[in-house]
Amino acid sequence: MKAVAIIPARGGSKGIPNKNIVDICGLPMIAYTINTALNSNIFNQVVVTTDNQDIKNVALSYGAYVIDRPSHLAQDNSSSLDAVEHALKYIIEQDNTFTHFALLQPTSPLRNEQHIIEAFDVYRSKNANSLVSVNLSTIPPQKTLVEINGQITPLTNLNDLTQNRQNLPKSYHPNGAIYISKIDDFLKDKNLFSDPLSIYTMDEQSSIDVDNFDDLEKVKNIFANLKNKEDIFTNLISLINKSLISKTNSQVYEKALEIYKTEDFVKVIDVLSKLDKLSFDEISLIGVVYFKLQEFEKSKPFLEYCINKDPKKSSKQSWLYYFNIIASQNDLEKCKDIINQVIKYNKIDIRFAKTVLNLFYESDNLEELSIINTIYPFYEEYCFNNAIKIPQKFSKAHVEYQISLNATYNKTKIDISDDVLENFEICIPTYQRKDILISTLKEIKEVNEKIHIRVLDNASTDGSFEELEKLAQQYPNLHISKNEKNMGYAYSIIKLLEESTKKYIILTSNEEPVIIDNISHIIKDCISQDIGIVSPVFFKFGRQCRGYNFNRDIPLNDFGRCCADFPGIIINAHLVKKYLHTLKEYNYKAYDEMYPVVFLSIIALVFGTGKYHRLPSVYVKYREENQNVKSKPTYNLPDARWAQTRTWMSVFDDLQKNTLTSKNKINEIENTKTFMMKNIINILKNAARREFPQYKEYFI
Repeated sequence: MKAVAIIPARGGSKGIPNKNIVDICGLPMIAYTINTALNSNIFNQVVVTTDNQDIKNVALSYGAYVIDRPSHLAQDNSSSLDAVEHALKYIIEQDNTFTHFALLQPTSPLRNEQHIIEAFDVYRSKNANSLVSVNLSTIPPQKTLVEINGQITPLTNLNDLTQNRQNLPKSYHPNGAIYISKIDDFLKDKNLFSDPLSIYTMDEQSSIDVDNFDDLEKVKNIFANLKNKEDIFTNLISLINKSLISKTNSQVYEKALEIYKTEDFVKVIDVLSKLDKLSFDEISLIGVVYFKLQEFEKSKPFLEYCINKDPKKSSKQSWLYYFNIIASQNDLEKCKDIINQVIKYNKIDIRFAKTVLNLFYESDNLEELSIINTIYPFYEEYCFNNAIKIPQKFSKAHVEYQISLNATYNKTKIDISDDVLENFEICIPTYQRKDILISTLKEIKEVNEKIHIRVLDNASTDGSFEELEKLAQQYPNLHISKNEKNMGYAYSIIKLLEESTKKYIILTSNEEPVIIDNISHIIKDCISQDIGIVSPVFFKFGRQCRGYNFNRDIPLNDFGRCCADFPGIIINAHLVKKYLHTLKEYNYKAYDEMYPVVFLSIIALVFGTGKYHRLPSVYVKYREENQNVKSKPTYNLPDARWAQTRTWMSVFDDLQKNTLTSKNKINEIENTKTFMMKNIINILKNAARREFPQYKEYFI
C-alpha cells in the first residue's frame, strides 16, 4: 500500500472568512490536519489542493505539497469530489505507484494521528474497498420525522417511532474527518462509499466539524483546555525529573483519594498539580488517574517510576495498568519481564491474569502463547478454588502452546545427580511396537544413558525383544524381560512394579517418551516429600487429559481421576509393594477388570500422599491409530460391569482384613470403597440402560 493524503482547502469561505487558516490557539486551522497526517507516518505524501495563495503559503510552510486547484473547481457550488479527482489525476501522472488515498477535511482539527492510524488498521483488517469515519447517532433515524410536499411523515415507518431505542439497529453518520479509498476505484466512479464499506467510529469531541463561529469557539476552548492539561502534566513530570520527592504524603493526598472515589479524575490531577513535591503514593495515584482518563502516555512515566523505585510497594492496580500500556506498544520482551516481576513480587490477581489471557489467546505466535503459558497456572488455580469454569478459548490457547513444546523435548543431554538417578526407573510395557519402542528408548538414552529403564515385552511377534536385547548391549541400565504369552497390559504393569528395585517408577507407553528435564525436577520433589503418587499434567491430541497446571494435593476420592491416561504417572514402588499381596491373591485376568493403576493409586493415597504436578512428565510422540494392537476388553455390558464390581469389593474387603494398620486407615479404605460403590452403581445403571433400552425407566 502506497498512500497519499488529500486535504481540500478552497479560499472562498463565507461563514468564517479565511476559515481554513483561521487562528486556533496559535496555529492556522489547516496546520492541525497537515501535522496530523505527517505525524501518522501513514502517507508517502501529504497534499493540499487549493485555489488560494495564502492557504498555499501556509500549507507549504508546514510541509505539505500543494496542487493548484482550477478556479472552476473552487466555486461555492463546486463538489469537493471534483477537486479530489483533479488532485489524484495530477498525482498519478507524477507517480503511478500510489494505490490508496485518504481525504482529510481541514475543518476537523481535533482529529489526531492516532485516529488516522486506527482507521487504517480497521481498513486493512476488514479488507474493505472504502472506509469512512463516523459518529454513533444519539437519535436513531428511525425515530425522526421528515416533511415531504408539506406532509409530515416518518422517515421509515410508524412502527419504528414507537420502538424502544435499544431494539433498533445502531446507526452512524459520517463526520467528515477521514475517508479512505482505493485510487483506481474512486477514479472509476467518483464514490467515497464503495462496497464493501467499513467504518471507523470517533467520539463526539474529536468529530467536531468547524462550520460556524460557535464551532470555532468550541474548538478553541477544547484546545486551550488541552494545553492547560499539558502544562499540568509537564509540571508534574518535572517534579520527578528534579527529584522533588517527599517521603510522606501531603495533606492534599487524602483529599485527592476522596475525589478519586467519586471518579472525578480530572479534579484529582488538578488537586495534586498544586504540590511542589510528590510522595510515592501521590505519584502512583497520578499514574492510575491518567490511565483512567485513557491518557496512557501520560500515565506511563508515573507508573514506571513507582514500579522501578519500589516494585513491592507498587499496587497490583499499578502493575496491571503498566502492563496494559506496554502491551499496547507491542513490546513483547517487556511484557514478559513485567509478568515475571508480577509473579516474583506476588502482585498477580485474577484481573491481571484475565487481561493477559484476553490479549494473547487468539495469537498463533508461539512467543505470545508462551506468555499465556506463564500466566495460565495462576488463572487455573483461581478458577479451581472458586469453582469457575475456564473459558475454552483460554484453555485451548494454553494447550496449543504446550503441545508445540513437544518438538523441543529431549533434544540436549542433561546431567542428573546419582542420588536422583538411583531413586527412579522408567517402566514400559510393550506389545507389537518394535520401531516406536526402540525410537523412544534411544531418545531417552541419548539425553542421559545412565537413566534406569525397565521394559517388559508382552510376547510380541514383531521382533521387539530381539531388538531390545541388542539395545541392552549398547546402553547401560536398560533392563528387559519377556512374558511367555500375552498376559495383557494390566498383568505387565504389576510385573514391572515387582521387578523394579527403585523407590519410584514412572509408568509410560511406547508412544509417550518421558521428558527427562521435567522428570528430574519431579523426582527431586518426590524424594524430598516422600510422596506416594504423582500425577503430572498430561496433554494429548489437542487437550489436557489429566492433572492441573499448578501443584496441589491429590484428595483420596481423586484416586481414579489422578491416574486417568496412565502414561507419566509416578508411583512410590516401595510403598505400594507392601500391600501388593492383596491383589496377587487374584487370578491375573482379574487385573484387567480392576485397572491396576487405579489400585496402586488407592494404596498410595491411603497409606501415603499424592500430588498433582504442574510439569508434564511425558509427551505424545506417536499416534496410536493404525497400530496392530490387541484391543482392550470393554465393560459396557451389565454382567461384565457386575463382575468388575465384585472384584473391587473383594479387594477392598481383603485389604481391610489383611492390613495391620490404624483404625483411621481402615476407615479411609471403607470410605473409598463406599465412594467407588456409588460410582459403580451409576455405571451399572448406564450399562443396563444401554443393554435393555426398553426398560431404561426402571434404572433410575
